[in-house]
Amino acid sequence: MHDLVVGTWAQINEGCPVTCTVSGSNVAHITFGRDPEFELGFEMEALRALTAVAAEAVADMDARFEREEAERATSAPAD
Repeated sequence: MHDLVVGTWAQINEGCPVTCTVSGSNVAHITFGRDPEFELGFEMEALRALTAVAAEAVADMDARFEREEAERATSAPAD
């Protein structure tokens, strides 16, 4: 068995419904959207790895947003 099987890609945007179902003790299915749906199946350790990477991405995005907001505030013309 391969550690990654890919059949298609998807971009998940704000507002997209996200649901999760757990199948037994070692598989979770995360589904994005509805009609059409895009489903990913994760074994437990793969889901733990995704969770860790996602948390890092969110922290990075938050930090970048804060920097961008600070730059906007310092470059905005005075009233």
